[in-house]
Amino acid sequence: MKVDIDALASELEMSFDELNMYLDLETGELTMVSDEEMRLAINSEEGEDYASYSEWEKEAIEAALKIWLNSDRYKLLPKMSSHEAYEIMSDFCNTVKSASIREKLYEALEGKGPFRRFKDTVLHFNIEQDWYAFRSERVKAFAIKWCDENGVPYE
Repeated sequence: MKVDIDALASELEMSFDELNMYLDLETGELTMVSDEEMRLAINSEEGEDYASYSEWEKEAIEAALKIWLNSDRYKLLPKMSSHEAYEIMSDFCNTVKSASIREKLYEALEGKGPFRRFKDTVLHFNIEQDWYAFRSERVKAFAIKWCDENGVPYE
């Protein structure tokens, strides 16, 4: 089984603090589980039916329970740290040909709230296509490095 590296990178780009992504080492399938769903799964009792939950919530809790009970089969994917994300933004600045735009991007990275200001600046100068392509390549490199370090084959 080889993991689709593009799909893996795409999921890493979409990761959120309270959501965790798990890789099924047997099938290559990715499963997203919230902290709350995992907590419910860990604290559940055998045969619990979760009748008070909606259908999609039941399915999510069951997925979390499957991961919990088969922890050797699932690998928790990493989340990119804010430092790593900031570094990608900073590196992107170096690729911008226009000195004035490059300067504005660097200014956006200073002080509190750099992520939002950077995004706003990218949008203002209509360079989001370049930014998203650059970020995607860097996240893909992050995913490849993780796969290599964890012995996960990919294609």
